[in-house]
Amino acid sequence: MAVINGKMTLYSGADPRRAMKRKPFNDAVAASLAYQHIFAPELNGICVEINEAVDAMNTTLDDTLESIATSKEAIDATALEVAAEAAHIDERVNFFDAEILAQLGVSAWVAGQTYDFPAVVICSDGGLYRAMQAGVISDPLVDCSGAWRWVSGVHPRIYCNAATGLRANVDYDLDSSAGSFTCALPAQGRPGDTIGLKDIGESWAINPIALTGLYRGDAEGLILDKTMRHKITLYFVDETTGWRLD
Repeated sequence: MAVINGKMTLYSGADPRRAMKRKPFNDAVAASLAYQHIFAPELNGICVEINEAVDAMNTTLDDTLESIATSKEAIDATALEVAAEAAHIDERVNFFDAEILAQLGVSAWVAGQTYDFPAVVICSDGGLYRAMQAGVISDPLVDCSGAWRWVSGVHPRIYCNAATGLRANVDYDLDSSAGSFTCALPAQGRPGDTIGLKDIGESWAINPIALTGLYRGDAEGLILDKTMRHKITLYFVDETTGWRLD
């Protein structure tokens, strides 16, 4: 029994008022089911297409990786062949170099032996050095007096942490961690001569190094400090220009 429109009403079954309250919810559920019924096939089709596209991409990626691996194997094999051929060429070059040097009377430098200009010796670095005066007994790889002149081969490398006179065709590791000092470029040179300077331990920023003899008539020179690159090369242009910075 319930009161409806001011009257007592007897009814059986569910309360109609509750049914009225549930109607919006039921309508929403029905709409959702209808939406799923309409669009579910389309969504499933899209998912299938996406999965197929992903599978195709994976297949393409696998093929690409396999191709790269094959190419790498071919490149590695070629590199081995090139290295073997280069070693063979180096062997032949060294053989002919030894023959030529022997014919020219060039022998290995011997400690304690005296050399006179224009004697040429070969040192442990493979470079050729010419004695520039009589009675030279010093080691070409460490001598900075100008008694030896580099002719060919790899430039010798010298460690330096104090004032010194630089020489052509030598690379220097300059370490000013203990204090600043001055390096003087050689007054003479030949076009194409070079001098390499390398900053050891970034010491130039702490204790700058003064470089004199750069350019003809330049009294100020060059200061190697934090504004400079850690490795520089100087070139001898000609007698008029002198040395210049690369």
